[in-house]
Amino acid sequence: MFTTTYCFNVTRIKATIAVSVLAFSFGFTALVGSSFAAGSAARCESGKLKEASRYGACRLKVEAKAAARGQSPSVEAFASCDKRIDLKWGRVELRNGVFCPTIGDLTAIKTLVGSQCDQVAFSLSGAVTSTTTTSTTLPGLSCQGGSSDCGGSCVNLISDDANCGVCGNICSGAKSCASGICQCGLGWSDCGGVCVDVSADEANCGACGNACPSGTRCAAGFCQASCPAGQVDCGGLCVSTSSDDANCGGCGNNCATGYDCSGGVCLPECGPGTVNCAGVCVDTATDEANCGACGITCSVGKYCISGVCQ
Repeated sequence: MFTTTYCFNVTRIKATIAVSVLAFSFGFTALVGSSFAAGSAARCESGKLKEASRYGACRLKVEAKAAARGQSPSVEAFASCDKRIDLKWGRVELRNGVFCPTIGDLTAIKTLVGSQCDQVAFSLSGAVTSTTTTSTTLPGLSCQGGSSDCGGSCVNLISDDANCGVCGNICSGAKSCASGICQCGLGWSDCGGVCVDVSADEANCGACGNACPSGTRCAAGFCQASCPAGQVDCGGLCVSTSSDDANCGGCGNNCATGYDCSGGVCLPECGPGTVNCAGVCVDTATDEANCGACGITCSVGKYCISGVCQ
């Protein structure tokens, strides 16, 4: 513990140099070309390397403080490190514009640096980290291919929903882990941390926070009048499911060719002059069991004439 505490209490300059050396050992030199280009591209590359090393130094200091207390750092403990690199990284890209060769790579770099710093902490706690591969060997555990140990399990912090970006960061609801960040899936929008379908959500219709007034519904991202009595909203259209062939008995239930929707049930089509009564095509003008309409039965001794029992 004395050796570990001493290492993490060296000056900022030594910590930065140490992390730069670690970055070289763990593969960050892939960001550096065989020779520096002149101008903005070189300044952007150099600036990002400096910020990556400072981010690593910040995370290692957090690890050191936690180690001094005999604890593991929480996700929130790294917030100040994340806030600083988010600000500084954006400034580097802003200063160098389109000449910056790696626009939009911050998430991947944060995940990579964080993973390598975790491996350093594991090593100093008694694990053995290889400097020639991306595997980490802990007592009784070997994580390969850039995966990290989270509670005794090897996980990919880039895509693991239960350990997204860092161990213990769980993606909830409709969110999934992509590039180390919990994100809403295709067709969903993040409204206040909740994934919603703004094309149909009455509280977020068309955009987050756009609530539809009372008596209206959200259809195709627009607040529209509610459907009349006896009709329902199917894909933004008001339909009667008792007679609509494309939504017979329920939205999306399409009657096959040769069938009509009657009473919410797909029944065989009937020829001219006949109607479908309980699956049977009858002439209600002459049928004593369905005289004038389905289900009207003429009493004994009477006949159905022109749809009237006589």
